[in-house]
Amino acid sequence: MWKITPERENELIEKAAKYIVDNDLAGVMYPLYDYGLKYFGYSVTQVGLFFLFPYLPIFGSIGTDFAILMETDAKGNLERIIDRVKELEEKKREEAAKGAAEKAKPRESFLKRLKNLFSKK
Repeated sequence: MWKITPERENELIEKAAKYIVDNDLAGVMYPLYDYGLKYFGYSVTQVGLFFLFPYLPIFGSIGTDFAILMETDAKGNLERIIDRVKELEEKKREEAAKGAAEKAKPRESFLKRLKNLFSKK
């Protein structure tokens, strides 16, 4: 059986979590995990590998490594990905709140901005 290093596992989990958060897929991921993958994760992984394994070289080493990651401990690694997604979502919300607070600062009036636009400096 193939093995990957713990560092590579962490890297793959980080990449998967970032992809999920960047593409706003967390809302789909939670119910999918809660009502299916949590209980049937290993079976789903094995069926997926059966059909996808011939095509994994197209994705390079990351596809094969991710398949190995899911094959070794599907439930544990899915939980690690979900935990990381929750952390990244929280960080994204905090950054959005900071951005909203900065945007809420009062702007100059329209007339002042118009004067500044046409004034010679």
